[in-house]
Amino acid sequence: MKPAARKVFLVESDPDNRGKGDKDRAKDLGMSEAAYKRQKTSMYQQLGFQSEGHKREDFLHQLEEKFWKSPSEQERRRLEIEQLNSLSQSLFSSNDQLGALLAAVKAGRKLQDTEAPDDIKIQTVCRLQQILFTVRERNRFQGHGAGVTSVSFSPDGQILASASEDGTVRLWSIGGTLLKTLKHNNDGFVKVWNVKFSPNGKMLASAYQSGKIIIWKLNIDTNNGPEFSILEHDSCVHNVSFSPDGQMLASSDHQGTVKLGSIDGNKQDTFKRQNGIESISFSPDGQVIALAIRDRVELCNLNGTNRQTLIHGKPVISVSFSSDGQTLVSASDGGTAVIWSLARDEWQTIPLQSDFITAMSLSLDDQVLASADYDGIVRLWTIDGTELQTFQGHTGAVSSLAFSPDTQTLASASADGTLRLWSLSSNKRQTFRGHSEPVNNISFSPDSLLIGSASLDQTVRIWSIDGTELEALLGHEDSVESVKFCSNGQMLVSACYFATVKLWKRDGEKFKNFKTLKLNSRDVYCLSSMNLSPDGQSIALSDARGRVAIWDIKEKFPKTIKTFEGIVLDVSFNPDGQTLALACDKGTVGLWNFDTNEVKTFQAHGEAVNSLSFSPDGKILASASRDRNVGLWSLDGSLLQTFQGHSSWVNSVCFSPNGQILASGSNDETVKVWSLNDRQLLHTFRGHTDNVNSVSFSADGKMLASASDDGTVILWNLDLENLLVGGCNWLRDYLKTNPNVSERDRHLCDGIGTKQ
Repeated sequence: MKPAARKVFLVESDPDNRGKGDKDRAKDLGMSEAAYKRQKTSMYQQLGFQSEGHKREDFLHQLEEKFWKSPSEQERRRLEIEQLNSLSQSLFSSNDQLGALLAAVKAGRKLQDTEAPDDIKIQTVCRLQQILFTVRERNRFQGHGAGVTSVSFSPDGQILASASEDGTVRLWSIGGTLLKTLKHNNDGFVKVWNVKFSPNGKMLASAYQSGKIIIWKLNIDTNNGPEFSILEHDSCVHNVSFSPDGQMLASSDHQGTVKLGSIDGNKQDTFKRQNGIESISFSPDGQVIALAIRDRVELCNLNGTNRQTLIHGKPVISVSFSSDGQTLVSASDGGTAVIWSLARDEWQTIPLQSDFITAMSLSLDDQVLASADYDGIVRLWTIDGTELQTFQGHTGAVSSLAFSPDTQTLASASADGTLRLWSLSSNKRQTFRGHSEPVNNISFSPDSLLIGSASLDQTVRIWSIDGTELEALLGHEDSVESVKFCSNGQMLVSACYFATVKLWKRDGEKFKNFKTLKLNSRDVYCLSSMNLSPDGQSIALSDARGRVAIWDIKEKFPKTIKTFEGIVLDVSFNPDGQTLALACDKGTVGLWNFDTNEVKTFQAHGEAVNSLSFSPDGKILASASRDRNVGLWSLDGSLLQTFQGHSSWVNSVCFSPNGQILASGSNDETVKVWSLNDRQLLHTFRGHTDNVNSVSFSADGKMLASASDDGTVILWNLDLENLLVGGCNWLRDYLKTNPNVSERDRHLCDGIGTKQ
């Protein structure tokens, strides 16, 4: 079945799509409805159906008989992998991060036991990597029977408390295990609006719609019910706050009453304001209380006398002190936060990118501000107003936010009935940082354990694949344009712009410069490219004057020089070493046959050709051009395929070791991976912040490296086993504790990763 029709088949045959029409199914695939219908007709024809004018149930039955039961087990598994990849992408697009990662890991597990084409393998690996390195949702706690209104971390960060409109307070381990459910049934009150841990973590205060406040004395490790005491207001209590020493509790209600009392109930003071109070917070020294009242923040003494009034200008829904008490942060439902410098009487306003803010929290180190809105979107900001990250996944308004004590995790509570944990740091891609200028070229060692990088900063750097910089090779006096490992891995060749080539020989764990070729203007001037022959004995060099020189590394002078019209921007040896491909700025490609010493040229692109790469069998040549296209050519100059998708110059192209995959790097800051089997785009890697100058596969095909003008090298992991370990370690708590995970999926990661 053709690729496009196969995608339609996967959507049509999915029982979960039974209630959808063609328009919705087309949207899931990113196709127009008309294109979807054309491919559906093609699918019917390829499956041998005479007509689609029958009930969907009949169609599914025929599919099962004709297609699902007839293929081999391996074919069935391949189709299941494609379905899971499609599902993973759909879930990821709809912001279900954990669901998307789960589907991607399931696809990877099936791939382990399936003989699948390379395009399915790469697509599965790329999908898993994309999600693994962008996922932020760490876990999802479900169990409340209604919206979750408040969340609080214990001081040690190991327990979360959640309050709900279902009338319960629940205590969870950080891994998602439900530890206790607290419910006071004596008065039958229902909604719990707020919950806070005491500073020592031994008590929990919860505020109820009925006006009651319960202080629970916790004993998590026993099955005995916790002791509690009750404080009362005359109207709905939305806010409670422990004093820093844990000996007092402040609470406020909708009628503007503030009660301040000792937790043992022996002392209680009351004062009133004319309007309801949306938020209440103690200063770090316990001597001041901040109240959010309409469009202002009032700072009060403990007896209720006003010390200072801060006019926000819009309805304030949250207020919080910094750890030193010198700064106050307030957020309004009108979409702004204000950072108040109390000592200097200054303030800064931060637009929060939403018209309806529902929650705000300041990290304990005072460095990060979290805001949430009615649409369920959570955003992180620096304290000076720079947006850091956006978390999406909730399907209802977020009512409460809380940072963990180590500021590495954010908890969010929502009207959708869930409590979610977000990691403030994701799985990190291997990004090599050390060059101070753009990186022009990269090369893997033959054993795939080292990467060499050449830079405008006049250095060559050697890296281990874990990102450790092992060595900086110095000596070039200008931009290093190219670097190549010899086939035995014991030698490295680097070339700089002003016609100097250095040969570095491995001496133990270090590379030592043992020969320098200083080329003169009669040979090559201002290098535009350099490459090494497959046997490592010859160097091909090209320059800005159209000359190409073939240099025997044992000799002092070039053995052959040819001159071409225009600038030769890249040179590439055929794997048999008998042909050199030349990329020209006129859009032409030349093939120099060393046996006949003839050069055949053909017009490949409308603009300059920046890069060339031979397939491993030497039968296909790939070209990357400034016309934004990648071309595939037979050696007689016949066009086999044009890959379109980059939005700017394509600077580099390379084949995977098995010749089934092509990678390209562009000025559009992306790396794209193409299938030579289906002749289509498989994946787009994003991570660089400037032009991508060079791409290279490792010899084992498990890694793809890219180099950029942003001064970095990124290592893209294509190792399925390694990615499954990362995915399973991320998912493990979710698989273990989430009630909506199937029993079968709970064991998906058994035997994978560091935690068994």
